[in-house]
Formats: sequence, structure tokens, C-alpha cells
Amino acid sequence: LAPSRPAWRGAALSLAVVVVVLGGISALAVPSLQRLALREGEAQLYDQSNQLLALEAQLSSEAAGVNGQPQLATLLKYGSSAWELQQWERAAQAYSAILRLDPSNVVAVSRYGQLLFFSGENDQALTLLRAAAKFNDAEALLTIGNILFSAKNDPRGALSVWEQYQRVTKGKGEARVIELIAAARKRVSSSDDIGGVAFATNCAGCHGAG
Repeated sequence: LAPSRPAWRGAALSLAVVVVVLGGISALAVPSLQRLALREGEAQLYDQSNQLLALEAQLSSEAAGVNGQPQLATLLKYGSSAWELQQWERAAQAYSAILRLDPSNVVAVSRYGQLLFFSGENDQALTLLRAAAKFNDAEALLTIGNILFSAKNDPRGALSVWEQYQRVTKGKGEARVIELIAAARKRVSSSDDIGGVAFATNCAGCHGAG
């Protein structure tokens, strides 16, 4: 007869099986339970954050692969995900990497320009954003108008760009842009009135009111 195994070995083996099974169940169940406990907006943010982490892991895997660099398609997804989550540093890294691979990528040019605007680099931002605006990129047009209006004190330029934005988007985001256009027109009108008063006071006596 084969010698019998000590009873504690069988118990230990059973315990190990139970631990493995429960661990597998908890690995699947706990994240799901965590998500169920969240409100709708929080659940969406939770999903987006997990997607960002998954894309980050995928980029690391691609960088360690045969080619030694991440794929453009993965970088675009990662940049978009980081942008939606307002993870600006990650978005900047993604769009910078995209521009090294594809300098003519309009989305990357536009969004890297917007990131420069966020950091106060208005002149550099305008250079990139105007390049994207040639392709009627709506985000670029909106941001150019913001820079011209708020940083460059050029309400006429802002007005022209925002009107182009309206034509490109065909009404998308209309309420917000209508308010911006109204503000620009008001400032243009005020500057025109100031000039008219100055002319009437100082110049019209010799040159005529016309």
C-alpha cells in the first residue's frame, strides 16, 4: 500500500485552491462593484481613466517591441483620451510624439497649439493654430479668436475668425460663439465711436465731417 499523505497537506491544497478561486473572482468582481457604486458621470470618468491607463500600457509595450516606438494610431487614441480627461501633460507628450511621426497631422497641430495657449505661449500657439485653421479645424479657429480678442486686443481679427468658425461648424456650439461675436462687435463699435469723436473734435474743422 502507498503511504498515506498527512492530513495537513490535503487541507493546505484545498485552502490554496479556494484562495486562487476567490482571488480570481474578486479580481473580476471588485472593479465591477466599484463601478456600480458610482454615479453616471463618475462611472464615465472611471471608464475613461481605465482606458487611459490601458493605452499607456499599450504604448509602453509597443515602445519595447521590434520597432522601438509606439504606433501612431495608439498615440492618437491616447492623446484624445488624455485630452478628454484634461490630463494636459500627458496630452502634450502624446501630441508632441505624434508630430515627430507625422508633422502634418492636423489634430495634433491644433491641440498642441491649444496647449501652448494654455501655458501662455501665445505667439507660438498662433503659428501652429493658423496652420491648422487652413484646414478649417474648428478648435483652432475658436482658440485663435480667443488669443486675438483677449491677448492681442484685436477684436476685428477675432470677429473674422469666429465668423469663419460659425461657417465651418454650421451652428455647432452656436450659443457660446454668438456671445463671443457680440462681445467682439461691441468692442469694435466702441473703438469706432472713439475714433469718430476724435475726428469730429480735432480734424473735421479742416477736412470736413465726411
